[in-house]
Amino acid sequence: MRAMLLFAGLWATCASGAALASETIAVPLTLLKTCHAVVPVTINGKGPFRLVLDTGSPVTFVSNQVARRAGLITEKTARTPALMGLRGMVSAKNFAVGNVNLPDFSLLVLDHPIIGLIAQVDGPVDGIVGFTFFARFRTVIDYAAGQVTFTPVAYQPADVVQVLTARLMQRGPAVRVQRSAALWGLRVEKEKSDEAEGVRVSRIYRGSAAEEAGLRIGDRILSIDGRWTDSVPEAYEVLAQVKPGQEVAVEILRAGQVLSVRVRPRAGF
Repeated sequence: MRAMLLFAGLWATCASGAALASETIAVPLTLLKTCHAVVPVTINGKGPFRLVLDTGSPVTFVSNQVARRAGLITEKTARTPALMGLRGMVSAKNFAVGNVNLPDFSLLVLDHPIIGLIAQVDGPVDGIVGFTFFARFRTVIDYAAGQVTFTPVAYQPADVVQVLTARLMQRGPAVRVQRSAALWGLRVEKEKSDEAEGVRVSRIYRGSAAEEAGLRIGDRILSIDGRWTDSVPEAYEVLAQVKPGQEVAVEILRAGQVLSVRVRPRAGF
């Protein structure tokens, strides 16, 4: 399910770096009759609530009822009519998916009609865990084992609602990006039939930062600056966010061996 499609296309603007621990934590998940994966969530010590884990949703949100029970909104606010069920952003002191806890976590309060329909089929469903949560982790869903594992990564998603509001309020013509922030001097590719991890380096330009760092044609890039990179769009999204002169770690697979190289991209056209 692709929830909240209003925010589609904001992905590339929603990131900044952050250092996190590397412990992997497993959380049980339940597969509903509708084939939605549900995880247990506690908010400010209340719950657990049942939220759908949705990799297609750019935001995390809970229903008005859950927001009231968790102390995110008052009784009076909960009784006040809301436009299309949306009350806006709130901040939870603690938001935990299983044993994975995030402090001061921002989320939407929203009565989403699709979630209401799912609840009619499979019992209470209280919202969606979306990009703003799982983007902070390397998230692996194992349906056979009935669990999802979270490994923290150095990636901090920005406030999607703030980004959208800023775009709507922007005056004048939209800014057109003419070039990436920095030049790497490489090209990557991945065929549709390619099921191996990472993307393949298909070209290295002579005298480039990539050549200087020791990257080779045929290397498979697994991660850039701590971010998992498993498609060409993901790779270029990360590459474009690195500033000229900023040295970052690139994890590669070469001849069956995982290596790490340091690349310092350059300024230029």
